[in-house]
Amino acid sequence: MSGLREKQKAVRHDRILAAASALFRDHGYEQVKMEAIAGAAEVSIGTIYNYYQNKGDLLMAIVAVLVCIAGVAGAVHLATGIDIMVCLLLGAIVLPSAWQRVPA
Repeated sequence: MSGLREKQKAVRHDRILAAASALFRDHGYEQVKMEAIAGAAEVSIGTIYNYYQNKGDLLMAIVAVLVCIAGVAGAVHLATGIDIMVCLLLGAIVLPSAWQRVPA
């Protein structure tokens, strides 16, 4: 049962990060309220606060994921010589589990 619970927790976490990222991009960090993120992620506001203390912590988690993806892309680029933009695109597609690696 705990395997299912952990998977559901990871899915919620992914939805929160994806929703926050999209809202910050579309409306700007300052304009977005935690309630809007909860609504877009289809979770309660309390669930978001179980993962993050505030909106700043959530933004830092998003940045950490992007840095992780960029780091992997850079390593692939150096190891293979594949164009860096292709590596970044592949990183964003192939590494969705990177969302789960970010400490909450």
